[in-house]
Amino acid sequence: MSTDAPISQLKKKLIETTKGTVHVAAMALDVAASATQNVPYLGAISKVLVQVLKIIDEVDVCKSTWKVVMSKIQDIHTIVDDFRMLCEREEMMEDELPDTIKKAFKKFEGCLLKVISTMNDCKTDSRRFGDQIRLVHKRSELKAAANQCSDEVVLALNLFQVNLQIDQVKMIRDQSKMIRDQSKRIDDLVNVLGPHGRLISNFNSVSASLLPPTPLIFHGRSVEVDHVVDLILNHAPARVAIVGSGGIGKTSIALTSIHHAKVEKEFLCQRFFLSCEAILTADTLVLELLMLFGLSVDSSGPMSPMDTLRLFLQSMTSKCLLCLDNFEIPWDSDKDRIESLLMSITVQHLTLIITSRDSDRPRGIKWTPPLLPPVQPLEVNAAIKTWDDISHGHDDFSLLLINAVDCIPLAITLLSQLAESDASEALWASWNSESTRLVKSDGCAHRLNNLELSIELSLRGPRVRGCSGALDFFIILCMLPQGLPESRIPEFETSFRKDFTGIRSAIRVLKQCSLAYTQDGFLRVLSPVRQYTQSHPELSTPLSETLFSLMADLYFNQIPNNLFDIPSSVFQQIHFEIANISAVLDICLAKYANIQYTLQKIIEFSFICRYLAVYDTRLLSKAASIAHDHSPSQEGDCYYEQAVMYLRLNNLDEAENMLKTCLRLHTDINDRIHQANDLRRLGELYIKLNQLEDAEKWLQSALNLYTELDAQLGRANVLQELGNLYTRLNRLEDADKSLQSALGLHTPVRDRFGQANDLQALGMLYTRLNRLKDAEKNLQSALDLHTEITDRFGLAGDLHALGELYIGLNRLEDAEKILQSACILHTEVNDRLGLAGDLQALGELFIRLNRLEDADKSFQSALNLYIKLGSGRGQGNALKGLGNLSITQCKFAEAEDFLTRAMDEYRCGCLPWGQQLVEELFKLLCKKQKEQADMM
Repeated sequence: MSTDAPISQLKKKLIETTKGTVHVAAMALDVAASATQNVPYLGAISKVLVQVLKIIDEVDVCKSTWKVVMSKIQDIHTIVDDFRMLCEREEMMEDELPDTIKKAFKKFEGCLLKVISTMNDCKTDSRRFGDQIRLVHKRSELKAAANQCSDEVVLALNLFQVNLQIDQVKMIRDQSKMIRDQSKRIDDLVNVLGPHGRLISNFNSVSASLLPPTPLIFHGRSVEVDHVVDLILNHAPARVAIVGSGGIGKTSIALTSIHHAKVEKEFLCQRFFLSCEAILTADTLVLELLMLFGLSVDSSGPMSPMDTLRLFLQSMTSKCLLCLDNFEIPWDSDKDRIESLLMSITVQHLTLIITSRDSDRPRGIKWTPPLLPPVQPLEVNAAIKTWDDISHGHDDFSLLLINAVDCIPLAITLLSQLAESDASEALWASWNSESTRLVKSDGCAHRLNNLELSIELSLRGPRVRGCSGALDFFIILCMLPQGLPESRIPEFETSFRKDFTGIRSAIRVLKQCSLAYTQDGFLRVLSPVRQYTQSHPELSTPLSETLFSLMADLYFNQIPNNLFDIPSSVFQQIHFEIANISAVLDICLAKYANIQYTLQKIIEFSFICRYLAVYDTRLLSKAASIAHDHSPSQEGDCYYEQAVMYLRLNNLDEAENMLKTCLRLHTDINDRIHQANDLRRLGELYIKLNQLEDAEKWLQSALNLYTELDAQLGRANVLQELGNLYTRLNRLEDADKSLQSALGLHTPVRDRFGQANDLQALGMLYTRLNRLKDAEKNLQSALDLHTEITDRFGLAGDLHALGELYIGLNRLEDAEKILQSACILHTEVNDRLGLAGDLQALGELFIRLNRLEDADKSFQSALNLYIKLGSGRGQGNALKGLGNLSITQCKFAEAEDFLTRAMDEYRCGCLPWGQQLVEELFKLLCKKQKEQADMM
């Protein structure tokens, strides 16, 4: 039935049609409604609330929303019980409740009825599939109803907090009168207070009603909670500051610590919690604290609110705990007076906890050591548990979202709530388009249900706004995904000197406001904050635009113009900040004035990335589309660099499309040197495709063009490719001549990449020719050069070739170590074809070591990889290895099948050398079969 139906009719239907906890709750509410509205009535309402809290265990949909509602119901339950106990102590059992409270409870009865009815709609007592499907289809309608219940319960909670506490204050007549009647001078106070000069106050009930509950979902913070609890219990009176960025979970840590069983036992009910979110001055904070303690001040009296508060705290004889949440808001707004107030109220019996976004702590207070470090994002496992508790499970897209928000608890909570009604795959797509705007819940905007609002609070704080250039520098910092290396801060200072001299002050303020932090030598910003800043271009200022241009120049200067004799230190520097450089270049495509210079730097950067085994085809694709309107030559170069990356990734279809496109572009503008480069890469492509005749034609065309242009380096590169081709064709003498010629051309121009690759190819060739000493010498030289120039791709190839050589030399232990290292490197550089080759070689090695089970696993893994990559030659190699293994195991039928399939692959690939090896194995198979027959 609709919740808009008359209350009596809805209550009657619930009593007649429901069962279980819902039925009990509806009956209890009917009993409470018929009771006289005095103190026993409060007990009846308390019983209703107990039953309502139990319904959550039976709810099937919108469970996370109901958990939030139940936490508010629990708060109301605590307030009602505390108020009832106070009335009983004051012997007001038969007194009528005040009219304002009567009205509040009558309205609350209707709210409770709606909660019970809606929760009943969110459960099913049937196990039938159809009933469960209908419940799922009504999810959005039920979610809206649950959210409405949540809003009404929050309003009821606020109403009770005001009305009941006003009445409580009236009831503590003696204490209030004692404070209001202080009209004499301070010297006369002792006479009023008694022989010990202390104000005795009974405020336990006030404390309990104002203390928020411990969070229901709370993972990964045991270290922080244990730290705070230890300080509270073992270092009394403790002064504890819980600091960290917005949404990081400071309040949850504080509340969990305050509700810890040992802390509760130590302080009984004298635990107080005050949110400073709406407090901007010291005067307001004083008044809020007076209200928190159940005190009031006679404005016509001579004693100020501050004197009243100080007197009250100094008169305490028992331990008291006070938590000031969001303390940075008043502190940043009224710094000196807030610090003075804090020093005044931190009396002997008071344990103080503050939570603050500011990473530093108020002055004048001796904060209890050891200080709690700034709160960090959750560990991934804790983040996943949080997600699972709210949305009841996760998938790969959930993990992408968790990582995208850097495991910040607030963001995870809000996103997982959204995942209750939207698939995480759809949320991930929305995140990529909406970024931080996505991370919010329904209802009024508040820092605890809206990630952007939480970030805005930090950015518009007085500290950031009060530090000239801090926000401008922060915008620049947010453009660096890795963060700013702290070792480069002096370099940035020098570059910015003319326009901005406050970089150190800005960094200090950003750290103080928890907007930036240091990790692994980098000044970093949390990912959601970076996303927010980048998706709000209105934050940009003329100064930030100037600083970005200066920073872009710094990163441009890191990329060398000469790409053929690059010191290894340059590779190390670029690899150290490779994500930053890529991000700056990406932004420059839209912001930097000289677009052609930007395009050239992207092309040069991509060249270096190839040797670092980092393949950012996205940046090149974006650059190519922009170059289309500015420079056909650079457009062709962008396609060329993409093609080479696709060759490395063995994505041959894309590589072929890119190479033919850039060849057409370079031909149209008669750029002959780049045409020759394109032809050479097409030759390399067709070698990979096993179209060896086509490969030779393309390579010869490239060689002729390089010769015509007298381009010695180009000739060297194409001779190297021809050497590899001739090795494949078993024209080993031609291969030796080509590779020696390539090495002779690469050496004078100091192209160490070319030299290293020539030496590697010669080493592999000499292994084939059984010139094993020459092979080892060349491969070791290649290994040294590739290591020096940080070419991990080439280094992995050297290790593979050495591993195969050591198998031939019967150095089997060395071979295994080196091939395992090659596997690791090929995995790191995402060279799956190379990895398959390593596994193939390990299979051959394990046969030699009689580790036949390991051999089978290696060959099968290699075969699966070759099949995925579409490498017929590789499949032939793996099948040949499996055939050899089966012969060793005397599984002759399997061996024949494997060898037949291997022969087919080699024939299709026109690989006579491979066919010869299979034929030798067939001969061995026949011999073994005959031997077995003779033995029988």
